[in-house]
Amino acid sequence: CRFSLMTPLVLLPGMMCDERLFAYQISELSNKREVHFVQISGHETISELAADVLNNAPPVFALAGLSMGGISFTKTRYQSSSFK
Repeated sequence: CRFSLMTPLVLLPGMMCDERLFAYQISELSNKREVHFVQISGHETISELAADVLNNAPPVFALAGLSMGGISFTKTRYQSSSFK
């Protein structure tokens, strides 16, 4: 497996949510691994959001999304050749 507990984690919230949604996870995990939060607002399309995630994420990362963030995860997965 190429992922470990040290793999950076990228968090995608649901629509109309911000980093407060993942405040507990960010607080608990950030002292153990690199944690990134992506604000989903400000993107015209899910494809745009997925491209932004891929352009700004570390080369290898774990991705967790809720609601719209989960939909964006699916799009990100298909836009990235690094997912197997």
